[in-house]
Amino acid sequence: MRLSRIAVFLPMFLPVACGTADFAPVYRIAAIEAKAADSDTGQPIEGANVVAVYETSRAGFSGRLRGTVLEVMETATDAQGRFAFPAVTLVNSSVSESLQSSDPAVLIFKPRYVPREFRGNRDPRYGINGQSVKMTRYSEEQLANPKTSFYRGADSFLDSVIQSCKWDRIPKTILAMTAEEERVRAANPGALVGLPTVTALQGWSEGPHPICRSAAEFFRSYSR
Repeated sequence: MRLSRIAVFLPMFLPVACGTADFAPVYRIAAIEAKAADSDTGQPIEGANVVAVYETSRAGFSGRLRGTVLEVMETATDAQGRFAFPAVTLVNSSVSESLQSSDPAVLIFKPRYVPREFRGNRDPRYGINGQSVKMTRYSEEQLANPKTSFYRGADSFLDSVIQSCKWDRIPKTILAMTAEEERVRAANPGALVGLPTVTALQGWSEGPHPICRSAAEFFRSYSR
């Protein structure tokens, strides 16, 4: 996959970083397609939620720092375990940030499986496109063990999406994660579950200075 970057003129009334730049990068990102399969049986995994996050980064003292979420998409795997995201064109209004990868960051979530994530890669040969992603099922012992940490990394992967209030772009994934957390806690009350839920998202819309729209109201309306 190739990522190309060009400059386009921005009218002066649009915000531009540093206040002196008249140009902003535009990224044309090719479509991606991959599939998910069970690591033990090799059988395709149907109905997994897949999230793609196109996020910039900026230079920091200790390396690259997360920047702005330009786009978020969700889809699900089909009966053959396949999923795809279309080609996109993204404009970045901040000249201090850049899109470093030729692929989006991708999270694959399926109840009872360890989630898989790909943070994107500048070299398309090592990205997720064209891969058959192997997913490991939690064992019965893990499911019954109160010390098991379930779905680690899923919440941190979606941090920037949540903080930018763009969780409404991935409603099916949030609902699936909410249902799975409720199921795990009902079966194993002491378990640690690292999934963002509707209740957790609601915290961002409460208090004297709410940041996001009401998650409870949004999902009530969405589920009708």
